[in-house]
Amino acid sequence: MKSVFVKELKRNILIVTGTCRAGKTTLCKALASAISVEFLDEPWMPMFLPLLVKQAQIERSVAKSFMHSYFDELCNDMLLYRRANFRPGDGSSIWSFKKAKDIFYRLNNVNSRGNVESWIDHKNTIFVIALPEITPFIDFFLSEFESISIVHLHRQSDEIAALIKDKSWYADEQLLRPKNNQPYSPYDYSGHLYHMPWWLSEQDFKRFLNSSEYERGLIYSECFSKFYSDQMRNIPHNNSARIINVDFDDIVKDETLVLSKVNDFIEGQFGCFNSGT
Repeated sequence: MKSVFVKELKRNILIVTGTCRAGKTTLCKALASAISVEFLDEPWMPMFLPLLVKQAQIERSVAKSFMHSYFDELCNDMLLYRRANFRPGDGSSIWSFKKAKDIFYRLNNVNSRGNVESWIDHKNTIFVIALPEITPFIDFFLSEFESISIVHLHRQSDEIAALIKDKSWYADEQLLRPKNNQPYSPYDYSGHLYHMPWWLSEQDFKRFLNSSEYERGLIYSECFSKFYSDQMRNIPHNNSARIINVDFDDIVKDETLVLSKVNDFIEGQFGCFNSGT
């Protein structure tokens, strides 16, 4: 006998995605200043479970039911501040987008699942979750979760490549001895075992290793641009209205205008939304 998850997700979830360094945290923190919004930065599991589905390592139906229950539990934990980042120096620290009086009120007065349900009903809570690099799996999230909508962020390839080079994220040292818990494809080349990024196709492994760190950043950006184009071309028409694309340059030029655009999108997706604090 197999055990199954039976919880169906009913929460209002806005996933913010795109490449690294595309402005996700900045946008999420601006949205999270609203009393009706909860923000969580990069929970690990939903970034990679869809990859296992795409690679046929786990059945789609199993992943779907598991993710429904996972997101439901995650939203409960977010409202109870079990997942909040209280480290003042971190970019996603809760102190940088919520008022202290509101934080302490929640800590003292929202203490149970019943409190959580009451809060969600009263505030029409929207859970904003930053999931970088899930662009290849947009179809999975939109097809399997009716209450999920997506904001996709885009940034120019040369800017992404320069930032990746600066961080040495795809330097040989990282590929030989990975520091991050991400899926990799082992690849023997010139007497060394490299751990190739999950988003890179096997036919491009040799080209990637023979490229400079800046060029590797360009390849990364180009891959994700193609992922996005493919997803937008293939997702069903009835789901296309549940995703909006935002350009990083527009945020830099006029953050207020972009926030107004995103707020209108949220309003259309989830109903009443108060963007004030």
